[in-house]
Amino acid sequence: MYTFSIVEDEYPRGAAPTQGSVSTDALPSSEANPTAQRSSIGAWSDQNPTVRHDGVVLSRVASGGPADQVGIRPGDVILAVNGHFLYTAAELSREISGIAPGTRTAIRYQRRSTIYDTYLIVSEAEQVSGFELGKKQ
Repeated sequence: MYTFSIVEDEYPRGAAPTQGSVSTDALPSSEANPTAQRSSIGAWSDQNPTVRHDGVVLSRVASGGPADQVGIRPGDVILAVNGHFLYTAAELSREISGIAPGTRTAIRYQRRSTIYDTYLIVSEAEQVSGFELGKKQ
């Protein structure tokens, strides 16, 4: 299970992840880097973060999290964030990591054959409860 709550500057924009999974094990901790912020949309995917697909299929959505508040559900496919189309879970992680908590963000997603455009407010990872963020579960 991969989550989309990433410490800022985990990867430089456009760089590929070195490990192949999105996990806090490879991220700097907040205690070690007090200025690091974690952004989250409160959504998780079981997809391999480096395998290309047309969008990222969500396997879990945190109850009351930003994605849940705008009606995104498990099984929906995130197609784009702020107009940037996504092909891997790692790309979604990089996009979310570049957004400061509290920022209104455009999300394009697909449910069955219908495509939706909406906005959500990115939160800090600590505000999204229900799962241990950033860990494969």
